[in-house]
Order: sequence, then structure tokens, then C-alpha cells
Amino acid sequence: MDEAQSNLLPEDLLIEILARLPVRSLIRFKCVCKSWFSLINSREFATKHLTVHNCALKNDFDYLLIRRNNFSVAMPVFCLLSYDMLNISHTFECEALVPRVPDGLVYLDIVGPCNGIFCLLIGGWGDAQVLLLWNPATREVMPLEVDWSFYNPGFGFDPITDDYKVVVTSCKFLGDPPRVHVYSLRHDSWRNIDASYFFDGSRDFHSLQCVSNERMCNWLGWKLDSGREFLISFDSHDEVFLQTALPLPQCEVGDNRHHLVQQQSNKCHACLMCVHGFLEPAQHQVVDIWLLDESGVAGSWNKQHSVRFSDDYVQLGIQVGLWKGSQILIEHQHYDGDLDPELVSYDPATEQVRFTGVRGWLCSGYTESLVSIRGQD
Repeated sequence: MDEAQSNLLPEDLLIEILARLPVRSLIRFKCVCKSWFSLINSREFATKHLTVHNCALKNDFDYLLIRRNNFSVAMPVFCLLSYDMLNISHTFECEALVPRVPDGLVYLDIVGPCNGIFCLLIGGWGDAQVLLLWNPATREVMPLEVDWSFYNPGFGFDPITDDYKVVVTSCKFLGDPPRVHVYSLRHDSWRNIDASYFFDGSRDFHSLQCVSNERMCNWLGWKLDSGREFLISFDSHDEVFLQTALPLPQCEVGDNRHHLVQQQSNKCHACLMCVHGFLEPAQHQVVDIWLLDESGVAGSWNKQHSVRFSDDYVQLGIQVGLWKGSQILIEHQHYDGDLDPELVSYDPATEQVRFTGVRGWLCSGYTESLVSIRGQD
């Protein structure tokens, strides 16, 4: 199509039409003509498309992102599941995102998404680490240059300055509070900030270390002079940490009764799962799920669910996610030789349990976007 034909529609109307199309179609339409290429690549259109798409969503997300083991290459794969039916829509080889980590994969943390972008930390034995940003919809990948060993990644978005922030920690001496390093995508630079917190990175390999809710990054942690854990939130705009007491009094450091939950929604600051009764395996476990309305305010925790599970469904170290607003997704390990758990849905209202047949580890909800990682200048 030539430029004259492409300009038959008024530009405002064209933008409104294109903003309602899926990302995959828009990427193809870049080839229509130069003006469409410039429009679809523009930062303003990416923001417009994301806003229109979020307003049109009947659910909180388009997809659920899960992770599966892939023993043929010793690197996992990511799968996007349709949000309603949990059918596999797309599969991404982790090995295609980053070269194989020397000496094999030891851990993989994924944080986000923020406007369709994830932050990944992939580590091998020793100091072999890769930190990168990834947009699954556009297939854009951007490794970040880091000259030190780092842990506990967080990822947030500053809506005031339209900037994306990556937070990692490092520790020079064992027992010292970690140093906190903040990367600005807009400025492509790192800076150090003061913090006196210890971040809880000792949980199960597949448990969430950090959950992100756009502006806020959230971890569980503690201070050296405190015997209790609390929620640590990093404000991506003000670049300060906020401390929120956990809703249960018995939250001593290391008791492993509480876990961050991927809330599958951007309507709250953080989501927490508290487990009762795991010290007595013969009894049923009670799982409380709390949502935080405002970071730094202890009284803003609201209990959403209190569910009694048998040990057949819930084990320590698993991940739980809120799904479709009122349902709960649980990782159920069958111990049948497949290291990937099966996703089980539970409806608290009807107490109905449904085995979905989908194998994998929950990562996050996901909505596609055109937001460019490399276009943040």
C-alpha cells in the first residue's frame, strides 16, 4: 500500500481503529507503509494501545504466564495460557532469550509484568548471572550490564517520569545489610540507595521472592534488630522503602508460614498468603489470603479468603494465585516423576476443586503491550 492509500482515513480515526487490534497484528501492519511503521513504533501510540486494551479487558489479564522444565536443554520454557480456559497460546524457549548460563541453571527469578515487560534474573553456579528485560509480545530482550553479584530482583514503573526501575541487592560481607542498587531504564544507569533491610531470599526455588504492582516492588524481609518479618515495599518514583507490618502476629523470621502471592490484579499493592497448621501434617491446613490497599499502612490489610485445604492439595513451598477475581489457582505436586506441578482451581464459594490438566509453575498474569524496552530515551 502506498502513502496516498494509507491516508484515506483521518489520522485520529486510524489511531482509534489500530489501538483496538492485538499486538501480533500491529507488528505485521508495520510493513504496510512508512507512516504506519512510524505510528505503531511511536511511544505515544504504545501508551494509547495499552490504555485502550486495559479498559476493554473483561478480566484483569489476557494470559497467565507459567514456567515449565525442559530437560532436553536444561533450561525452562515459558508458556502463555489463555486467561479464561488455560489453553496454551504461546511458548517461549528460555534459551532463546539468553545464552546458556555457564555451569548450568541454579535459579531463575521473574518479576513483573509492568506494562507488558518482565525482569528476569537467571543464575548458574558461582557468579554466573544474567539480568534482562523482556517483552514477550514484541519479543524484545535487553540484557542489563551489572559488574557485581546481585540478588532479590524487583521491577517497577514510575508513572510520573514514565521510567522503569530495576532493583537488586548485593552483600559484601556475610551478616551485613545488603546494598541496594537501582537501575533507571530511561537514563540507562545504576545508582546506590541506602537501606537497612534484609530480604528473604531463602524460600523455595519456585516461590515468589518479589511481587510487583507497577509503582511498588514488594518483598518479605526484616531488620537486624527485629525478630519479625514484614512487607518491604520500594516506591519506584520516590525511591524509598516503606515497611508494612504483616496481618498475623506470629510472623517471626524464618517461620515460613507466609508467602507472597501473585494477585493477578493491579487493584491492590500486595497479596499475601498465610498458612496455619503446617506443623501438624495430619491436620488440614487453613490458608488465609490478604490484600494490601496501601503500602506502609499496617491496618490496610483486608482478608479476602480463609480456606481449609487438605494436605493432598497444598504443600509448603507451592505458589498460589488469585484467578478470575474469586477463584484460587494452586500448584499441586503429584510426585509422579514429572517435576512440574498441575494447576488446580478452587472456588471458595462452592468449595469445588478442579484439576485443570495444565502442568507448570505459576509466574504471573500478563497483558500484551507494544511498549518498547529500548525506546525509553
